[in-house]
Amino acid sequence: MQMNDSIVRKSLFSLQTKLFFLIILALGCIAVPLIIFTSREFTHTIQAMEKASLGNVLGLVEENISIKYLNMLMDKAERMTEQRNNLRNAATHVRDFWSILDNSRHFFHQRESAAEMSHAAAGFTDNCDLYAAILDAMSGSGVAMQLYTVQGEVIHHTEPEGIPLAQDGMVDFKGHSLNWIIGNLSPAGDFAVFTLPMRLENNDQADHSETLLAFFLPVPAKQAILAAILPLTDIEREAARALDRIIHTTRDRLEKLRFYEQGFISIIRGGQDVIMHRGDPAWAQTDVLPAKEMELARRRGVAMLEMPVPGAIREKLRVQGEMIFHIAYFKALDLHIIAAAPKSEVEAPSLRLLKRQAALSVGVTLVILAFTLVLAARLVLPLRLLTRKVGMVPQMDFAGGDIDAMFAKGLPIEREDEVGGLARSFSIMGQALARNIRDLMETTAIKERMQGELDAARQIQMGILPSSHSAENGSSGRKMPPLAALLEPAKEVGGDLYDFFHTPDGRLCLVIGDVSDKGVPAALFMSMTVTLVRYAMNSGLDPASAMSRVNDTLSANNPESMFVTLFIVLLDPDSGVMEYANGGHCPPLIWNAASHRTLEQKSGPVVGGIGGISYKLCRDKLETGETCLLFTDGVTEAMNESRELFGMERLVSLCTGFAVSGRDGPEELVASVKEAIVDFQGGEAQADDITMLCFFRHAVSRRLTHEPQPGLPTA
Repeated sequence: MQMNDSIVRKSLFSLQTKLFFLIILALGCIAVPLIIFTSREFTHTIQAMEKASLGNVLGLVEENISIKYLNMLMDKAERMTEQRNNLRNAATHVRDFWSILDNSRHFFHQRESAAEMSHAAAGFTDNCDLYAAILDAMSGSGVAMQLYTVQGEVIHHTEPEGIPLAQDGMVDFKGHSLNWIIGNLSPAGDFAVFTLPMRLENNDQADHSETLLAFFLPVPAKQAILAAILPLTDIEREAARALDRIIHTTRDRLEKLRFYEQGFISIIRGGQDVIMHRGDPAWAQTDVLPAKEMELARRRGVAMLEMPVPGAIREKLRVQGEMIFHIAYFKALDLHIIAAAPKSEVEAPSLRLLKRQAALSVGVTLVILAFTLVLAARLVLPLRLLTRKVGMVPQMDFAGGDIDAMFAKGLPIEREDEVGGLARSFSIMGQALARNIRDLMETTAIKERMQGELDAARQIQMGILPSSHSAENGSSGRKMPPLAALLEPAKEVGGDLYDFFHTPDGRLCLVIGDVSDKGVPAALFMSMTVTLVRYAMNSGLDPASAMSRVNDTLSANNPESMFVTLFIVLLDPDSGVMEYANGGHCPPLIWNAASHRTLEQKSGPVVGGIGGISYKLCRDKLETGETCLLFTDGVTEAMNESRELFGMERLVSLCTGFAVSGRDGPEELVASVKEAIVDFQGGEAQADDITMLCFFRHAVSRRLTHEPQPGLPTA
């Protein structure tokens, strides 16, 4: 039972199963969000296109009517222009004929006096039979001629119906009366359009009206106005027939147009008269159409809305939901063009396309999964063998045996695909692993030997330096003042040094230095320096003379050109008088609870670089209650992760704060400074050796101020 459970768990957590579910998850993460996040936008886009298509149908109908109506207007304008030219030519011909007639009469009656000629012209209106006959003769082709006085009175008219234009109350399309037209007539003549009521025989009531086009031409020589008149009935009838053809052509095209099954298209004249309708007749009733939006379209030219299907139509046509209406208004013909379709039918294409997309995604997913199963089975078998071989690696003896055969046995190294490449790489890895393990064993042995040597060197180096225990008991049997020392190398061994001991004259000698290099060379140079300083100071030399001797000795045997910064001080514990020499080292810090100072005097350059240098001796005094801290640059130049230095200001603040708090133990101070440096560095590694030597002069009184002795220079 447990074996079966183990087999089931291995099957569930096998690479093949994980790969299978990984493909499912990947496809799900891609396909599902894609379908979810794009379906709404996709559906919205398709619906917008369908709605735009509905509007395009309306636009095509409107454009077809507009083009044909424009053609009709152009044709009508051409015919009107032709008629205007005919009227102008007819009137001009009459006037020219009259002029020829007058010239002929003048030729035959040239002996008549000027008074008689003037009288003949003035009597034109009274004796116009000849001219009227000419008018009658010139009339024809539907053109009527009328003659008026300049006051608008009819002299003669030849229109077929016998109705002159001078009847009372008659005005043209611009609202001008005949007298106004004659009174404002230009010399070249003007046109006017009139509408006259027409009567049947023996009927005093107007049966219909007729539109007339008139051209008024002044005849200055006769003091008269000539009017040529032509009815526009044929043009109006042709325009009406053209309009009927427009409606008929539009109806034929709409019948052939592919439209929504439950939608409709209607053309309504005057807001009431349905002159064309395609769709269910139930929508042909104007009372079911949106009157408010039709009025809006009348004002704006177009309107669109979505409205619920009226109850009566919904029951009859079984149309649910809302209808989408597009309404356009053609002002020239007072036509409303309405295209409408059920919203559900407009949205149906997007829903069908979305379902097809989902079905296609599912089908592609199934095909990919089937292919994944076949591929996973081909990949998993060699990988399982590799897994078993990897499990055998910890038990292999890499020091001997045929490692190549052990790693390559049974693996498909002959395959050219990635699995074959993995098998070959695994075999090569076995050889490299065996070689590296042998090298590692040799390197580890060498490193352990070197580490042991470094540990021994560190112990020897630290054994050279005095410890805090020796400071408490006194290395020479004499009592030491309160004193503490710390050396923390950056590597196994370092180049910093410190020392303290009593000289033969009973004074305390304190030494601190920093070699220019790190590691083993610096440690050897440091050991040599400590030995030379001890020897020189025990010979009875002052610090300056001892530093000069050490410098000459080091520079004479210094092939690597190393040097050391060195500070040597002789302290009289009873008087506090200090004699010191500073060879390029950091100035020591002296403080009490009230003040602080540094020993800034320099005796000379660094030690060991150049021989033959005479160092200067400096003096100062350590007052009772004062503490002195000797340190290397590893303290002030400790760096944090922001590349910021610990600095002298932080050290001074820490030391003076320590004194103000009433604490004066050197051990505690050194430990506090080290802890502050570690906190400041954070995660940054220690870059330089850290060395401190701190000593304190016991107070014999409560004086806290610094009072130097006469004759002793202060720093």
